[in-house]
Amino acid sequence: MVLTGCAVSGTPQAAEIDVRTLDVGAYQTTPMSKLLISQKSLSGGTQLAIMRLADHVVLSTDIDPSLKFGAGIDPMAPGQPPDMMPPEDWAVAGRNDVLFGVGSRGTEDDPEHNVGGMVTVYVAQFPDADAARRTVTEFTARPEPVALPNYPSATAHWRPEPAMLESSIAQGRYLIGITLSVPGAEPARIIDLVQRAYARQIPLLDSLPPLSRADLQRLPNDPDDILRRTLNLGDQVKPDANRQATYGIPGFLHFLYGDRQHWQQIVTATGTDRFSYSYGTMMFRTRDDDGAARLQPEPLFPAYLRPADPPPILPDARCGERAFDRPDAKRFRCTVRYHRYVAVVESNQIQDIYQRAAAQYAVLANSR
Repeated sequence: MVLTGCAVSGTPQAAEIDVRTLDVGAYQTTPMSKLLISQKSLSGGTQLAIMRLADHVVLSTDIDPSLKFGAGIDPMAPGQPPDMMPPEDWAVAGRNDVLFGVGSRGTEDDPEHNVGGMVTVYVAQFPDADAARRTVTEFTARPEPVALPNYPSATAHWRPEPAMLESSIAQGRYLIGITLSVPGAEPARIIDLVQRAYARQIPLLDSLPPLSRADLQRLPNDPDDILRRTLNLGDQVKPDANRQATYGIPGFLHFLYGDRQHWQQIVTATGTDRFSYSYGTMMFRTRDDDGAARLQPEPLFPAYLRPADPPPILPDARCGERAFDRPDAKRFRCTVRYHRYVAVVESNQIQDIYQRAAAQYAVLANSR
């Protein structure tokens, strides 16, 4: 999910629209309430646990404010090998019965063109503390070990090409891994940043009770009543940390591709406390109607700057056409506001984006 933004004032909420008059095409306008029953599967619960954990992973900007560009999250689960953890380390974690985990990356520049600093943080949970400690000790021995004065139980080593410091530590049932590089920085500076990452990450995990396998099958699917309000573009309602998910603000900032620093300011200013994503549809829950009006234009900037008319019967919707081509991005994006909620829909066809926006408005109205 790519999001950037800039400050634009909102407008008052228009009068309630009779949703029966909206052209929603073939899209469903019924909230997902009946579909989002408390799921009981281990695989679904694992995805919910990943979302829960993402809200307790340190942000790159809390390690170094210059590492402000998010590169999305990387879910980790048995049968779902991660991209942000070395394959040989994931194999060791698997042998020690890893339950789930999540990775997040922050960069100094746009991730697609970054030549500056970068940090990757991943956290994995194991059935017990012994398994977490054993995993750290069984990671393949590497050259150039480094001592972290504040964390003597951590392993750390330099990786020469490109120059970066890799480290891991067990904290109860959790394993924390950090990879950090800052081109041109002195080694002492990089060591200090890794120790700062641990200093911020460990308290987050201390506040998060670990889960058993039985716990995984009891996690609620929509704990904050936001996912059911989100337009579902398919028939899939199974939890998926990258496709059908709900997050608090830390998890949202990990999830997005974009300027985390900017979006932290936006969610703070608007009182946004919850985010959901359902196969291309995004939803924000803000403090109140004014917060929604303040947030609504943000997802259109800067990528969707070309003006596009809103759907005829949704005057409060805001739409834009993509200002520059990108193969994996849709041509049109619209934002829809309903009381304290702001939704974002996308499509390559103008008529389809209108129908999606109308259907999303109807789902919100029908969710009250």
